[in-house]
Amino acid sequence: MTDETPLAPSEFATAVRDYADSVEDETFLRKCYAGQLVATDHHGREPLSPVEFSSALVAHAGVSLDDAGRERVEYAYLRQLEIARDRAGDGCD
Repeated sequence: MTDETPLAPSEFATAVRDYADSVEDETFLRKCYAGQLVATDHHGREPLSPVEFSSALVAHAGVSLDDAGRERVEYAYLRQLEIARDRAGDGCD
């Protein structure tokens, strides 16, 4: 059991802005991230992999990332998914 909660979409967007050269569509970024968190609690629906997620941000939210920034975003996203999955699992016990 964990007391951690996933970052809110606005907090995650702030982290991405810190790692990115630019973010053109923060609304898409927030919605995409929120949708992935919801997917952790729905059986039969898998969230995007970290690589798919960062690629979606680049393609659809206009996020400009260098290699180091991409790795940081992917790690942060993966960590948030792990926290969300842990919390979803806590409700099943």
